[in-house]
Amino acid sequence: RDGLDLNCFVIPGKDYGTGKGKVMLLCSPLGFSNIYVFRPIIAKYGDEYTYINWQYRSLFESDTPNRLRRCSIRDHAEDALDVLKGLTFDHADVMVGHSMGVSVCTEFALLYPQHVTSIVMVNGSHGQVFSTAFQPFVRIPFVGNISEYIVKTLLENNPKRTMEVIKKIGTSKPIVKALNFIGRVTGTQLMLDVQGEGFYNEWITMYFGGLSRDEKSAESYCRLFQELHAHSAYHLLHLIENRCLLVSGGLDYLTPHYLMKEMSKQLPNAEYHCCTLSTHLTLMENPDFVLEKMDDFLKKNENLPKLRCDSMCCIQTKE
Repeated sequence: RDGLDLNCFVIPGKDYGTGKGKVMLLCSPLGFSNIYVFRPIIAKYGDEYTYINWQYRSLFESDTPNRLRRCSIRDHAEDALDVLKGLTFDHADVMVGHSMGVSVCTEFALLYPQHVTSIVMVNGSHGQVFSTAFQPFVRIPFVGNISEYIVKTLLENNPKRTMEVIKKIGTSKPIVKALNFIGRVTGTQLMLDVQGEGFYNEWITMYFGGLSRDEKSAESYCRLFQELHAHSAYHLLHLIENRCLLVSGGLDYLTPHYLMKEMSKQLPNAEYHCCTLSTHLTLMENPDFVLEKMDDFLKKNENLPKLRCDSMCCIQTKE
């Protein structure tokens, strides 16, 4: 669209290349460079779907635009369609978003409703993320200003170095042993089968290792937090007619559960569930819960017709 190369990942399904196979478009949380967080979903559905994921513009191996303004959530949603079409697909049967991926999903549904059938959103927000970050149970005045200040300070003081320090602390032997114990005790059988007891350590190594490998990714990581705060789709959610499944974590400290509950009340065709004891990593902490709800949701909506372009989200004008 604007000359950027985006790094994509494709796991072909059983009908890949025939024009008949089902497609699942995976929208990553901020900071993940691959499909790691979606591995329980892929393990569950196997080759039933072709899985597509991409690295957001300005992060990791994807190109960075010349203008910072071209890294908005809308740009990432437009990239999602470009990725689909670049891989010769015109439609995603299922779109799954986690954290930042939820914002990309809502924007995609508002821009291109006819290009997706069902949407699954986990641990996300309808916008302005700083205003509710670290307020898991109720909004607290002025706390959002602290989050905004932290990100701004990181940007001004070598964010790559900060990521390196966090990775070093997170991969130290005492932390590794503690997290292995937590993973062994709290991990569901599915998670242990898919990832092993060291899944928390693997997450820290992958997450902060990716962000600390170059200055571009570390800086873009902070700037994309600012873009998430600048974005809001709340006032337009009632226009999204796609079937949506929303799953929150009852102890989510980054995107509190009440945000997704608010979204479900605005979305006309939404189903909402809260995993009471999970935090911001519900897909890792309790994948069984997410997959149970997701499986029921997809079975109920598997024969839905594609939406028409003019069915919603458009301003109708008289001729």
